[in-house]
Amino acid sequence: MSSLDSSNAVQKLTPGQAPTLPPPLPDEAADQRLQDIIRRHLNGLSNEAVRERLSSPATRLADLRKGAALLPTAARRALLSDAMEAGFSADSVGRRYCAKLPLFFRHFEVKDRVWLVEQLLANPRRKMRSSMVAAVLRASNSPSELRSVIGAVTIKSLLSFNSPTVKEIVALSVLTTRLDTLCKRKLPDPPAPNASRRLVRAKLKELSAFLGECAETVERSGFLNNTQAARDLRTAIRFNRSYLSLEQKKPRGKLPRPASALRALYDLMHTKVPLEFALGLFWSNERNSKGANLTRWKASEVAAMGQAVSRFAAPVLLTPKLREVRLVRGNDWTAYRSDSGIIRFAEGSLGDKDWDNLFECPTFVSRFLHEIGHALQLAGDRKNEKSDEFGRIVQNGDALREFPQFAALSGWRVHSVPFSLDAAGLELTIDGQRIDLTKPRLENGEWRKYCVLSEESDPPELTRFREPQRPKTKFYRTVFSFAFHSRFVREQDGYSEISPWEDYAMAFPEYVLKPERLAVQNPYKFLFLDDNFDFYPERPELRLTAMEELSRVEEVKPTPSLETSSKVAVSLPPLQERFLDLFKRLQPFEQTAVLAHLESVEFKIKSGIPADPTTFIEHISSENERHARFVGFISDPPLLEAVKDTVAREVVAQYMPGLFLAKRMLLEGHDVGLLSGRSSREAVRVLLKFIQPFISRPEELYRVPEGLLYCVNEPDPAIAFHSSSTHSRILEVLLGRVNGERPTPDGSVRSYLKRYDWVMYVDCEHKTLTDLDRYVHTNALYDRLIIVDANLLDPVKEWERFLITQRGRGRSEAPHGLVLFNPDGTLCDTDLAFHIVDRSTGERLFSYNQTHLRRHPREYWLERAREAFPKIDPQNLQVDYSDSGPESTLKRIVTHRNILHRRDLAE
Repeated sequence: MSSLDSSNAVQKLTPGQAPTLPPPLPDEAADQRLQDIIRRHLNGLSNEAVRERLSSPATRLADLRKGAALLPTAARRALLSDAMEAGFSADSVGRRYCAKLPLFFRHFEVKDRVWLVEQLLANPRRKMRSSMVAAVLRASNSPSELRSVIGAVTIKSLLSFNSPTVKEIVALSVLTTRLDTLCKRKLPDPPAPNASRRLVRAKLKELSAFLGECAETVERSGFLNNTQAARDLRTAIRFNRSYLSLEQKKPRGKLPRPASALRALYDLMHTKVPLEFALGLFWSNERNSKGANLTRWKASEVAAMGQAVSRFAAPVLLTPKLREVRLVRGNDWTAYRSDSGIIRFAEGSLGDKDWDNLFECPTFVSRFLHEIGHALQLAGDRKNEKSDEFGRIVQNGDALREFPQFAALSGWRVHSVPFSLDAAGLELTIDGQRIDLTKPRLENGEWRKYCVLSEESDPPELTRFREPQRPKTKFYRTVFSFAFHSRFVREQDGYSEISPWEDYAMAFPEYVLKPERLAVQNPYKFLFLDDNFDFYPERPELRLTAMEELSRVEEVKPTPSLETSSKVAVSLPPLQERFLDLFKRLQPFEQTAVLAHLESVEFKIKSGIPADPTTFIEHISSENERHARFVGFISDPPLLEAVKDTVAREVVAQYMPGLFLAKRMLLEGHDVGLLSGRSSREAVRVLLKFIQPFISRPEELYRVPEGLLYCVNEPDPAIAFHSSSTHSRILEVLLGRVNGERPTPDGSVRSYLKRYDWVMYVDCEHKTLTDLDRYVHTNALYDRLIIVDANLLDPVKEWERFLITQRGRGRSEAPHGLVLFNPDGTLCDTDLAFHIVDRSTGERLFSYNQTHLRRHPREYWLERAREAFPKIDPQNLQVDYSDSGPESTLKRIVTHRNILHRRDLAE
């Protein structure tokens, strides 16, 4: 069982089809089998309190597995014997049961695991024996534990099982142990910081000789020499030796490499080689057809990645889908993993500031963990690979993880039926039914949202359908849907919604890097991952936090029907009474907007929107005390008193461009911080009063993100409210003080804005961008800055001046987005048309937009660049069209979505 589809984790339902209760997943049946075995032996526990706690029906299987290791020796051995006997079942549940035994065995002592292998050696039933022996070996919590088990059982005994899986595990352990020992004894010490070039070259020569000795060690491995583990290690050593040789050569036509470059080369290899031998993966880089290195890792990058996986247990590192991490050329953010077990990083992905801020660690670390998450999940394209004469290599590491159960947490389904997609990619047609991909759809009392994943190779077990209008395309598309109330990872959640595999891979780095955040924001997924990986045994408070959060989430009272809810007397908390009083004073269309927002995003109300607002508020209050806090987001009593004020009308006229683009970006799944020079009361009034005009159809309000908060520079309400929120996307308006002071990019404002994918600065009072730049020039904001202004005297001239100013500050590019409006109210088209680039250095000197191109041809702007940079050879100045075109700004804004809204900003 390797397919998401074939395991029934994702039901094949067409829209409108009534769901039926599926049979238990093989994973669930396997879990139940182990759970029953453990419970039968709990009476052997001497600690009465522990026995009583584990005997509770509510105890999770992960806690039962840990508790079983507390049994006395005799009782433990009896339990292990029963668990082993249950593994000899040859049905589909038995195979899944065996695959998950490492999660159980890892809690027992090494001597218990050795005893279990000895029992398997003496067992005459050969079928399934090797699977269980492999499960015991993969249960090792560290390489040293694996060495201990192999040493106690002996290599000869383990190889007598004639299992290629066991042989690969033994080979990897034995060979990496020998190489690790060799590293500790003979790896040359680093040269002194002030060492001369001659001394550094001598050290590099020693290092090359050491790698030669490592290669000989692998070659002398005898009967293990024909394993995939040996082949991978030989490849890594051979690559490192050639890399050393290439990097020491004198570049043609240039001076010899300085001592600093050679020392950096030594530092890289000195960091890299021990990690590769310890983990069984190696770091490589792209080369051209002549074998020259096109990319280069840094020692700090390799060390950070190694540190990130240091807590991984042997079952994770033993998967054959983790072999190589390769750095390739490319200025985009791409990092991806291929079926061959290679994780490829584009150079541009190493400096993605959004991911830096998301996990508070370097981008390459979080992306590395994201791709490892893909390698670990149980998906259809993860095949076993040929190893030697016995046939198969190490079982795919995915078999341990119940990926179907993870998919069920968000209600994922795959719809394996013929379909077609419109040209804009916004509407899907299945069996004559048209489905809008931009908003949820009510199916059998459940709100579901559809998405389409385009890939060159979908999992083969999923039925593939070519679109009728594109019969020759090499891309296949798969239709998924998920429960709209699902809790995805808070940040970058739009990417989680692409497919169940991305959902898993986004949750994995969150679990590794930010477990405390995941435990609060998504206790379901934290407990799932912790049950399967158990990376934090020394931090039991994380599980307690997740369990407490889970109990609050599941503490939902029965939803009353519309016919009876208005008759039920509900005691409203003061906050709800205040909200209801304010709500009644809204105009009808405003009430509809707020109700639609709350109903579609905050609460799972399956009966529709009640016409009576009182009924709706009572209904909400009966749901959950926790939800009650979110109902009170309108908490300013004078807010609606001044809604007819003419000042508000003037404000909305100035804010409309920014709010329109903010809405567009939010709909694409990005967090947006809206920074403004207006007072908080005016802005909140604008957002609440005038949200309707920005939405062409009322039902589009379903796509407004979860939560609409504002901050009036008070310490508790909005700030604490934000930090304790478990909802996904939040539009938080960060404004000046109540007295009208303008915001400045001080430390506190920066810390807020670092939470967002993009920061939009909206202000329509400045005459020049230079004035505006005083507030937004800080580097902390620049990489994610979008400027919106509608009052510039000459937008094109200000655009040019702004670029020159930024270049003087060491920035060669403009912000990601600059939305300007001409004095007559028309849009100033700032979508990038082309760049002027110095070919000798690759530096972008100027960036020109569509309005520039309409005023003068590109030859005119090229001549201007030659005049501005007389010292640069004119032959080296060239036009670069990358990131160009009428959709360039929006494309850079919505990089993580598979569906791009193609409406003009000015419509």
